[in-house]
Amino acid sequence: MLKLFCSTAKGRQQLIARRARVAELVDAHGLGPCVFIDVWVQVPPLAHMFYLFLFFLFISLLFFILPSLSSVPYFPSNHKDAEPIIDSLASTKPHIMVDLGAGDGWVLFKAATQMKEQSLSTRFIAVEINPLLCAILYVRRLFHPNRKNIQIIRTDLFTFHIGQYVSQKENVCIYVYISPWMLKQAIQNIRSQIPKARIVSYMYPLNEKAKRVAVGIHKTYTY
Repeated sequence: MLKLFCSTAKGRQQLIARRARVAELVDAHGLGPCVFIDVWVQVPPLAHMFYLFLFFLFISLLFFILPSLSSVPYFPSNHKDAEPIIDSLASTKPHIMVDLGAGDGWVLFKAATQMKEQSLSTRFIAVEINPLLCAILYVRRLFHPNRKNIQIIRTDLFTFHIGQYVSQKENVCIYVYISPWMLKQAIQNIRSQIPKARIVSYMYPLNEKAKRVAVGIHKTYTY
């Protein structure tokens, strides 16, 4: 029994000719009847594959911009500011670091790596509502060396019940990078539950005096 594969009209013609040749060889050597199974594989034209790619790209973009999936558009912190951001977080000496609107989580994962290298038992909580970004967070955590101390919570950062995950006695640091007209609401929600929480805000300052300002491509404010 022979399985022959083809994917195009020209391939079918070649397959038929090849099958006839094989049958002749089998009969010539007295090997008995030859049974063929033809497997036809339809490969979509390149143009169709391109349109399919655009469709999936469009669906992916919807996950980032639709308000029903996330009230805050996805704008990650600038990777070039990694050093001032991580230094600002470390300066608060947190027991728990919470990344509000964690996105793909690069800030949180980088901080978690540094804390592990320093043999610190800091816990990390990534708060994100976008399902696609949450999936990315879970995959990244799976391969992170400090994954046992990383928790991912899918919820709205403006209604996040932080009191369910931390205590008043713990030193909590909140990292946030959202637009200024949403920043106040997010911080009010946190401070209504954990009044002494330290805040590290990337790019946008709060309406109060910062205890520390780190300068990079953009400023990072610590409160």
